[in-house]
Amino acid sequence: MNDPKLQAQVKFPDPQPLMNGIDVIGRCATDPPLIVAGLVEAVRECASEGSRVAELGFGSGWLLEALSEELPAIDLLGLDMSQALAGDAMDKYRGRIDILLGDMERMPIREALFDVIVTCWTLYFMRDIDAALAEFVRCLKPSGRLVVGASAPDHEIEAIGLVEAAVEAALGHKSDEPDVGRRFDLETGRSYLQRRFRKDRAATLARRDGS
Repeated sequence: MNDPKLQAQVKFPDPQPLMNGIDVIGRCATDPPLIVAGLVEAVRECASEGSRVAELGFGSGWLLEALSEELPAIDLLGLDMSQALAGDAMDKYRGRIDILLGDMERMPIREALFDVIVTCWTLYFMRDIDAALAEFVRCLKPSGRLVVGASAPDHEIEAIGLVEAAVEAALGHKSDEPDVGRRFDLETGRSYLQRRFRKDRAATLARRDGS
């Protein structure tokens, strides 16, 4: 399966485990509160009362929840391509957070709407990462900020090794599927961001390990 979006849809078909807190931060971060606090602070720096903030690919909603609690005066929107996750979020956050079902590569959002866009561990699932970033640029105000959560190349090396060993034991050969996470991480992601954002338009890469 080489299509990254199909990989995401197969990986996260059921919203309930995600809604119960089994998410990328809970599974992989050594200090989840520090990661969440860092992301919230990166948004806070460019958001004031009435600022429009969007989280794209919100998944279980852990960051939407934190932003809503820590920055109650912002106008918050969440977008996800999963009908199940979006539907659950619409019920859960009704009246507090606007929820849209949509694709980050073709967002149903007008130009220059947001002061801040934040997305965490999602860009490697895009079929065309540059297209997604072009949409972010289109939907951000000229002075807006993009905040991106991403992994370092070696953050999951032990977990990846265990998975590869299990696959080889089950199939009798190594998997030929590349690690989708390497498509956009702290190393590969910088060149994407540099192509799309001027130096004065900040893009923050938040480290999953809490450093």
